[in-house]
Amino acid sequence: MMTKEDISINLYRFKPSDRATIKILSLQKEYSSLVIEAINEYLEIWDKSDWIDEYVIEILAKWCSSELDKNILDNIKIADKPASKIFQNNLRD
Repeated sequence: MMTKEDISINLYRFKPSDRATIKILSLQKEYSSLVIEAINEYLEIWDKSDWIDEYVIEILAKWCSSELDKNILDNIKIADKPASKIFQNNLRD
């Protein structure tokens, strides 16, 4: 059984196998909300940090928009803060 913390680890490492795991979990009803929570927490942590690795957030956003279901993307909280804005600006239609 995966936890939000397990998914968060996958987000931070973001290797191909981690991305595959996140995608599979996002398609499963019982885990999709945990994927959303983990992405929201990831962005919140970056928003609270002293510096932001824009490239990492851009890559995550581009991958999310190409690999995750629109329902997942619609539930990601976009705050009026730097990391969230970077994420939102790099989502593809």
